[in-house]
Amino acid sequence: MSGPSAVTRDGSVPSAASSQGRTRAMEYRRRLGRTFLEDGRVMLEGLKDAIAQLGGESSDSGAPVDQAFRYAHSLKSEASFLGLTPLFERAHALEEYLALVRDADLERIGGVATLVAAAKEVQNAFEEAERTVREQSHTPELSAGDGRRHNAGPVEPRPGGLHRLSRFERRVLREAEEHGERLYRIRCEIVDPEPMLYARIYLVVGNLERIVNVVKTNPPVEEVTDALRSFEILCTSEVDPEVIASAIDVAAIENVRVEERSYEVLYAAADEEDDGYTSGFSAGIRRVDLSLPTRKYERVCLYTDELRHELDLVYHAVSNDKRLQGTALQRRLQTASRMAAVVERAVSETAIVRLYGVFDELQALVAQLGRELGKLIRIRTSGGELGVFLPLARILSEVLAHLVRNAADHAIESPEERAASGKSEYGEIRVTAQLEGQSLVIRVQDDGRGLDEDWARERYRKLFLTEPPETLLATLATPGFTTRDEGSDHSGRGVGLDTVVHAVETVLGGTVKLATHAGDIGNGDHNDRAGEAAHRRKDRFGVTFELHLSRGTRLVSVLVARFGDQVFAIPASEIVETVRIDPRYLSHDHHGNTYYRLNAEVLALYSVAPVERLEQLDGSRLYGVVTLLRDRRVVILVEDLISEETVARDEQRHDHVYSQTLERSVRLIVPLQLRV
Repeated sequence: MSGPSAVTRDGSVPSAASSQGRTRAMEYRRRLGRTFLEDGRVMLEGLKDAIAQLGGESSDSGAPVDQAFRYAHSLKSEASFLGLTPLFERAHALEEYLALVRDADLERIGGVATLVAAAKEVQNAFEEAERTVREQSHTPELSAGDGRRHNAGPVEPRPGGLHRLSRFERRVLREAEEHGERLYRIRCEIVDPEPMLYARIYLVVGNLERIVNVVKTNPPVEEVTDALRSFEILCTSEVDPEVIASAIDVAAIENVRVEERSYEVLYAAADEEDDGYTSGFSAGIRRVDLSLPTRKYERVCLYTDELRHELDLVYHAVSNDKRLQGTALQRRLQTASRMAAVVERAVSETAIVRLYGVFDELQALVAQLGRELGKLIRIRTSGGELGVFLPLARILSEVLAHLVRNAADHAIESPEERAASGKSEYGEIRVTAQLEGQSLVIRVQDDGRGLDEDWARERYRKLFLTEPPETLLATLATPGFTTRDEGSDHSGRGVGLDTVVHAVETVLGGTVKLATHAGDIGNGDHNDRAGEAAHRRKDRFGVTFELHLSRGTRLVSVLVARFGDQVFAIPASEIVETVRIDPRYLSHDHHGNTYYRLNAEVLALYSVAPVERLEQLDGSRLYGVVTLLRDRRVVILVEDLISEETVARDEQRHDHVYSQTLERSVRLIVPLQLRV
């Protein structure tokens, strides 16, 4: 919502959510005032101690000046939020003196005496502020034992804490959803804990209440202690995530991540969290964790997919037969198909992970790259609530790390370059994921210098002495092509983008797109107020990579092999062992079936292509893949073992997979479907 006014922007009466938000904001303000009285005294004492050190014999004045500046800035920030103008002005004046001390000799401002006098003015203004705050909150003077517990133990966000919704919180969310507001999860980190942290959390929430409806915090604000290192906020709003992030401009609060969430996903998570299952033999047990061998688990996943597919085929075949329509057989098949869908969903969810985990890794990577490259870089992510198949998440993690590393190293300019070109000193990388039709689309964008296509093509000619490919993406993804004369520890060695394209287009069966021009996103000061920042934002990016993947992408590990003129793949989870076939141990029964004796065990033999006399095959190149078929072992005959691969299921043909080695689709043999 737009703020704590009596009516919304469109003139309508504010919802229960916004009314509740204003009430909470007032309570936050009162609590902040009480906390301010307690922590402000601590800050004043620290300020006086730091200034006293400047008058000592130590030649190193840097640390005391920084400490004093920090205390003065904190007092100014809190005074600004509480509307304590005299204290704000005195603290700001002291801050200006300290800034001069940082840049020049202390004597240039009149020595320590000037700072002492300015600090005295701050103390007088604070005492006046104490009286104002007590009058506003009708609270008697707090003793040292009042208020929060500074030495309380660590308090961290509880896993899933935002999902535990009360009945009122659910109603607030329903109303916000009906009003068309978007749902956001905000996560902040405290990178430089200091006194008044408790007050700073209130300040963050108070700032947010002007433009959003805060539904829940994790941990609850009243439980915050100075040991806190991160916290989460669940809110709803009509504004964009960039505007929300801009509103959080509080000292010591960094790495702000604003992610749009799905109401449906949140409700589902809350229902699961609050599932009061009180019936059946597992009554009273909230969760059951099972432990399975990896091979068995992969077989369960594989055959669950196959079961659903086979039932759907049979059901559609029966439905298309007019003689069977409306019969008991059709109804039973329909019921069985629905049951299979429930089982498939339950099994699939065990292998589905949210993209939050992948995005968290990128946050850590960007922080590390910023330090190593000497750049100021922020990363914004959205769409982390979307789920992907676990093996897909692992590949995406590597792909996105490549793209983010390239953006940080190549595209984002140094703070000096950005300032000279009128940009914010902070470069921005944005990673977003969303569903578009039947595709999962992930975009990696930066606001860097962009890339000149003509320059890239000319560089290609110089490097390879030949004409570049038709598209810029193909040019950049050519193995060995680099935009730098020398590689760095992070990128620029002629590898990386070709790996990205191969992983997305060949391994995952998706597509990669590229757009580039001079970036201009976030042009201006990041400290501008939310409305101004939103007004000036142009949403232009230097380079944009788009990864398009099928929503149903599932990967399977296989062995690709050949027998005769047939090439096929066998799921790795179905392979017990691979043996060399000795034709001397082949035998036949009177029905014409062929067997192979392996370690005193006689196994049925299966071949994908007909052969007249197995004994005439070249035994030096004959292999057998031992697998299980209905609780008995069988041997699949193979002449060439081509490769072991992790591949995507073919969307058009369920019984095929795409082999990266052969660069074509091959038949997938699922042992339980064999007729031996």
